[in-house]
Amino acid sequence: FFESGRGVYLWGDNEPYFADANYVSNAILGARLQGNLRGSQVVGRKTAGSISGVVEDHLISTGIETIYEGITISTVVGGRDLQPLVYGSAGQVVVSTYDRDKKRLILDGGFTRLYTKWDTAGTGRYVQNAAAWLVNYERFGDDLFKDK
Repeated sequence: FFESGRGVYLWGDNEPYFADANYVSNAILGARLQGNLRGSQVVGRKTAGSISGVVEDHLISTGIETIYEGITISTVVGGRDLQPLVYGSAGQVVVSTYDRDKKRLILDGGFTRLYTKWDTAGTGRYVQNAAAWLVNYERFGDDLFKDK
């Protein structure tokens, strides 16, 4: 699935709730999630002087001013060609993206973001942007919308 260019989103959370995501992310990219950090913070945009926030120059961060990091979170460790997307309140990378060789993947250590503070901290927009980015329109173009 991944090798054919279809987008993959791997969600994990605090230890031990990242075992399945780690199995797949390690096999594909040599990356993993680790840790058990207390999050529960809303972070803004990542600027030159800040340790936390959403990286501004990515399609996924379009229109996002703030995002909730999750109740408990893990951080992204290792991996080939991963780019940080969200830095948690303690400065660790909570979300990373992979965009090479016409393949896309997101590795995210803040699963609890999906059911806490959804409406107040930009999560809805974030999930929509992530889904649109993972479609990989640049690769598949209008073929995505043709009947097979």
